[in-house]
Amino acid sequence: MAEGETTTFTALTEKFNLPLGNYKKPKLLYCRNGGHFLRILPDGTVDGTKDRSDQHIQLQLSAESIGEVYIKSTETGQFLAMDTDGLLYGSI
Repeated sequence: MAEGETTTFTALTEKFNLPLGNYKKPKLLYCRNGGHFLRILPDGTVDGTKDRSDQHIQLQLSAESIGEVYIKSTETGQFLAMDTDGLLYGSI
């Protein structure tokens, strides 16, 4: 995947009363900078692909609490995780 800038936003001062829970319909996480979809492969590799039909880009989002979101591959059942060096990987 191509490297690029990361946009960050300051914390909002107002609260939104959005419901926590699971969002049933799988989502795709897309990097507009490089044109890649986030993909979690069966071996735990996390990368990007431009292939919109790839079965490993379907992700289930789940909000467990304020500021705590789980991202899970619908194909592999693995969760998106980050190691202490900031590298992403898939984990059960």
